[in-house]
Amino acid sequence: SDLTSDFAKCIRVFNYSSILVVGNYTDQTFLAARNVVGVNLIKPIGLNVYDVLRHDCVIISSDVIKYIEGRCE
Repeated sequence: SDLTSDFAKCIRVFNYSSILVVGNYTDQTFLAARNVVGVNLIKPIGLNVYDVLRHDCVIISSDVIKYIEGRCE
């Protein structure tokens, strides 16, 4: 679909073979990303060390950083 191709174009700018996107994404974003090879989306509540270590690049939104900091307190 157009959403998938648009998402793929945006994410490929980073030029990594595996990318983990952590954020509070919409269902529409999930549908656009699910067929893009090498890209995984995960909600902040599901973030874990294993997922971070197995990807070449991790993209985290600023609101998720605050959430992670809150979990570490």
